[in-house]
Amino acid sequence: MYKYLEDMSENLKEVYRVLKKGGRYIIVVGNNLVRKHNFETWRYLIPIAEQIGYHLETYFGSEIIKHFIKVPREERINTDWIIVLRK
Repeated sequence: MYKYLEDMSENLKEVYRVLKKGGRYIIVVGNNLVRKHNFETWRYLIPIAEQIGYHLETYFGSEIIKHFIKVPREERINTDWIIVLRK
């Protein structure tokens, strides 16, 4: 997960650089299962974004009702987390 968070940090920085003042960046992420432990990705991305300079406008979970993509994983992602950031 460290590499993922590092990559997301770089992405957040680049989007912040090109985003107009007052612009929004909306991210949709799911939680991950790491060594049988739930990793709440959104809880880590929000402070990274705030450190870069974004303001958290809102965030919320949205239950996934139909799984269209069949992923061979131990557990499915049941909730998408939507993070709304403003520059």
